[in-house]
Amino acid sequence: MKERGSMAEGKARNGIFLGIRLALVIAAVLLTLFWGSKKEGYHVDELYSYGLSNSEYLPFMHFGESDYDVKDWMLEYGAGEDLIDLFHNLDKDFKILKDASFHVKSTPIYKAYLIAQKNSQDMYHTTWVDGQAYREYLMPARSNRFN
Repeated sequence: MKERGSMAEGKARNGIFLGIRLALVIAAVLLTLFWGSKKEGYHVDELYSYGLSNSEYLPFMHFGESDYDVKDWMLEYGAGEDLIDLFHNLDKDFKILKDASFHVKSTPIYKAYLIAQKNSQDMYHTTWVDGQAYREYLMPARSNRFN
């Protein structure tokens, strides 16, 4: 007789512990939803995290004098958006290098790279930055979603 009572007590105790655990999980989810809905804006660390994880070639936003940056250079002379762009750019780059007798520093590729690098690192010139630039910095591009 005692065995049945202890089994019933064990099942009841397990049910109570399961109920307590379930109540704690539900309370945690509700608290997360409540405090998450109260959040206003982002801390700068969150913005840097989003930018670092989603930007393709620039880890930080730049405010250069020109819009031409490292990403533009990569599209024009580097890897491009896909394999077709890569091979097209390699062919074009090789022709440019051949025309310049393989003196890299005298090519438009190198000159464009210097401009892109300067603009990508320029933190001293302030210009108007529209909302789209921030969205592109914080959100992954369609072509780069799962990269």
